[in-house]
Amino acid sequence: MSEFYQKNVLITGAAHGIGKLMAGMAADLGGNLIISDVNAAGLEATAEELRRKGVKVYPYVLDISDRDAVYAAAERIRQEVGQVDILINNAGVVFTGEILSLPDDKHRKQVEVNLMGTLWMLKAFVPDMVKRNAGHIVNVASSAGMLAIPGMGIYSATKHALMGLNEALRHELYNCGAKNIKVTVVCPYMIKTGMFAGMKTPFYQPPLTPEAMARGVIQGVLKNRYVVGKPFTVFLPPIIKALFPPIVMDTILRLSGLNKSVYYCEGFHK
Repeated sequence: MSEFYQKNVLITGAAHGIGKLMAGMAADLGGNLIISDVNAAGLEATAEELRRKGVKVYPYVLDISDRDAVYAAAERIRQEVGQVDILINNAGVVFTGEILSLPDDKHRKQVEVNLMGTLWMLKAFVPDMVKRNAGHIVNVASSAGMLAIPGMGIYSATKHALMGLNEALRHELYNCGAKNIKVTVVCPYMIKTGMFAGMKTPFYQPPLTPEAMARGVIQGVLKNRYVVGKPFTVFLPPIIKALFPPIVMDTILRLSGLNKSVYYCEGFHK
């Protein structure tokens, strides 16, 4: 079991959404919080809320897509706070739009933040965990990492890549003898936050609440789960795709409306 009590917990994307909620839950379990985000005002607001609980909190304004900034922040954190015991790579961005019409800069930004930003964070903090043979890593992917959704193709691609990165990392840590480092990947369905505002979902699959997903992640760390997926239906597409020809999954997408659900998102690029 990975404990939060008196552990240094680093959470990216903590200025809002599930990142902010996870910070509060980790604090309630006795963790010392190191939080980061590109949103300076939101980050300070989160930090102030945590301080009112009597929690030790260290905010760092950070763009994880900037490799040099990540490495510099890692050195500051080592000097100012100490070792990171639990690393939660939560920060991410999404721009909705069809692959061929979404502007190049938006494609690039999603890759730089969702995939490369996570990689820089891993390279900055995990080597110290390997030396101690202790720690817990959480990579927040998405159900879009199990089933590519039209209208957010590059986002889905980055989350598929993150799933692969997480799996390879877990095996490599085992191979190098760091068997006490736990690795968890999180695969939530659409969460009711501003990221997917306006998206139409099937009647049988309402959006997740941020609170439910944040609790799921914290429980996943406490129970050392390899994968946290909410709801359970996020695990069905890989099974269907493995057992049946593509037309089956294609038909399910079209009948359920998921093949065009993202097209209703606010700011969908056409």
